[in-house]
Amino acid sequence: MDPLRAIVIDDELISLQNLKQKLVEFCPDIHVVATAQKPEEAILLIRQYAPDVIFLDIEMPRMSGFRILDELNDLHFEIIFTTAYNHYAVDAIRVKAFDYLMKPVGIKELQNAVERLLKHYAEKLENRQETHRVYQPPFKNQEEKISIPTSDGLEFIPIKTIVHIVSSANYSKIFLNDGKSIFVTRL
Repeated sequence: MDPLRAIVIDDELISLQNLKQKLVEFCPDIHVVATAQKPEEAILLIRQYAPDVIFLDIEMPRMSGFRILDELNDLHFEIIFTTAYNHYAVDAIRVKAFDYLMKPVGIKELQNAVERLLKHYAEKLENRQETHRVYQPPFKNQEEKISIPTSDGLEFIPIKTIVHIVSSANYSKIFLNDGKSIFVTRL
């Protein structure tokens, strides 16, 4: 599975750099595509990169994390709040935040949140019945293999082991005849 694209937003440079470093070192399934210290910049970056997840501070000058979300209208990403304050938890639930991490964010806590996020994305893909399609490979030579991009590089799968592929938006799930499946963000 390709890493999920993330944007880290925090007005405090040290907190931003600390969280980004933890994601890079300890969460290989997350790829930080951008960081922002200013809320206005964060809005532009979210529109530009269309991330899978944002790690969002709440208290920032001029515009709170909640206000950033209000400015974006349509939210097609998950939100993990990172804040030093626990009194925003109810507001975070109201905006359907995926998680709420207290600063300083611990490595294990971060890894647990990312693990749940990856499971969430896999389940979300599997449950999108209305937009899925089934693909049956039309190959005559069943000894042929197909290359699948994963976070570890290319994986070569014998075509004859593919039962079907479910696709939705930018994600696909390949089901194999041994009961295993491979989650990919592109084919």
